[in-house]
Amino acid sequence: MNIDINVFTGSIALLAFVMAFYGLTARERKTPYITGTVYSAVMFVFIVILFDLLSKFSKNVYPSFSLIVQLISIALFILSIVYVVFKIFYIYNIHMNFRDDQLWNIPLVRRFRNWKYNRFSKSFEHLPIGIPEELVSAIEKRGIFSKDQLKKAVDRNNKKAEMKLSISTVYNAASWSDADEITSRLAMDFLDQGAYVQYTTCARHPIEFILHLKNTWQQERTGKVWENIRGNIVVVDAYTPHYGFTDTTHVQWKKIINDELKVKCITSHASYAGIHTSAAEAFNIIKSHHKMKQKEARYPTLLIYEGPFCLVDIESVEQYRIFVRHLLPSEKVWGGMFTFLIEAAITDDELLLLKSYADVLIDDKKVDSVR
Repeated sequence: MNIDINVFTGSIALLAFVMAFYGLTARERKTPYITGTVYSAVMFVFIVILFDLLSKFSKNVYPSFSLIVQLISIALFILSIVYVVFKIFYIYNIHMNFRDDQLWNIPLVRRFRNWKYNRFSKSFEHLPIGIPEELVSAIEKRGIFSKDQLKKAVDRNNKKAEMKLSISTVYNAASWSDADEITSRLAMDFLDQGAYVQYTTCARHPIEFILHLKNTWQQERTGKVWENIRGNIVVVDAYTPHYGFTDTTHVQWKKIINDELKVKCITSHASYAGIHTSAAEAFNIIKSHHKMKQKEARYPTLLIYEGPFCLVDIESVEQYRIFVRHLLPSEKVWGGMFTFLIEAAITDDELLLLKSYADVLIDDKKVDSVR
């Protein structure tokens, strides 16, 4: 039996296509999902070539074995083509939709979803109650915001607006330890009101902040049990997939967050689009938790983003700017959210970008720039 398929030539052609395509796509982007795909696709093709060569070398000595190996190489070659096509569509989805899930989210599907949203009654996502005055008063007493910063932001977005717009705050911290003091108390004010906290960190493992939050809560809220509010916290670990590498300690601490501290913790994929996707997943977790309590209107959520600029070493400044330009304006119009974006090491140009979108800027490094 002779199968006349030149797997070797086809594999070399596929390899050339992969290198050319990804070289073109990643030319001006440092993107881990593209780089990782190149590695995996190249290794896949090399395995196909290895099986094909093994089939040729053993043909005269072990013809039956050679035929089996040749069939395997053909099957792997077809799988490698399918894999490359899938990855191309995956990258297309990230570039066009800034998501690394919902590969089916093509224009036709999006039109149907928009029609459904407009046709039927508003769902949980579109029923925010805004930031209640009790919560605003509690935050003001903290003294985190100078003068009447918070009041102006609330009046502009929550009271005088026709819809309950979210509030965006940018905090340029001196260190993550300093940031913990402010962030933990801001989170406690939300948890006190039965609201939610969604914490996404790119700068370090989330166990540091969660332990600090728990300890601070137990010290300052002696009349309220931590176990009663921890279900209102969702954590997105964007540090481990980028900088954790193969250290098992990160996996162990995530297990502790989930199993011992009973705080829901998910791990994002390695890209800004992956963080965006995981933030949406965390939002859906809060949605499910909220519906379990049989509540209709969406309660306020404190959205903490810690150190997304850290990822420019892996991706690029351009990807960071795309992330910011989508994140802050989009969360603004979702309403009922308090976005708290923290950076501790950021360039002046990117800080100006954040400032242009923020209702409030807190700058521990340049006190006179606070407005």
